[in-house]
Amino acid sequence: MGTYSNKLMSDNEAIKMAMNIRTICPEFGWTKISKKVGRSVTWIRNRLEKGFKEARHARRYRKSHHVEDAYDGLSAVQRHARWLKMIEERPEDTRDITGRLMGDPLPGRSALDRRDQHAV
Repeated sequence: MGTYSNKLMSDNEAIKMAMNIRTICPEFGWTKISKKVGRSVTWIRNRLEKGFKEARHARRYRKSHHVEDAYDGLSAVQRHARWLKMIEERPEDTRDITGRLMGDPLPGRSALDRRDQHAV
């Protein structure tokens, strides 16, 4: 099988060819299939691999929105227990009304307080 140009083959033909290559030659990787078909690896995997597109979008979302994976692998009960523990560890709010309105951090939660804790 030679490499084909994108202009010589419709999307449906490219998908069928990629499926045939994947079936006949399972040892071929996505890169080799993409070269044979003349499409990108992502283009082919989006159409042939179930769940690839959704997983890729989820990874991109987490990366772009800086979502922490702190709760990955925890059950709802474990997440709830962690949440309750965090609430118990929260220091008492001794800020005045101005501090609350202006968004001052809780006592012990400012960057300066954390720096001083680590210095000791």
